[in-house]
Amino acid sequence: MSKSVLVVDDYADILYLFKLSLESEGYEVKQASNGKEALAMVKEINPELVVLDVMMPDTDGLEVTRQIRSQPSLSTMPILLVSANYEISQDCAYNNGANDILYKPFRLEKLFDKVKGLIKSENIVSFKQ
Repeated sequence: MSKSVLVVDDYADILYLFKLSLESEGYEVKQASNGKEALAMVKEINPELVVLDVMMPDTDGLEVTRQIRSQPSLSTMPILLVSANYEISQDCAYNNGANDILYKPFRLEKLFDKVKGLIKSENIVSFKQ
């Protein structure tokens, strides 16, 4: 059975790229185009991983991460932030509850490595708010 990944980005082309790329690696990919939709889908489908763009209108990825972490049942769900903003440090990502961050532009191999590592990790730390 394939592992499910929820990909969240406000750009349809990027969502499509993530979907094609991750499906080619055997993942079942669900998509959300904004933070509000992402929060609803996380509760509904309980994916093995959330790949989340940071800069989105309405609710940004950092806020979505904090809201996911505020749910005790989701405290160990891996979250990979994706951003073109290098000012968002890895420490900032961790401090907001993400497990890792990937900076755009990136090579698909780097995405695959991070996704595989986060899904396989049995040592995901429970984030307590």
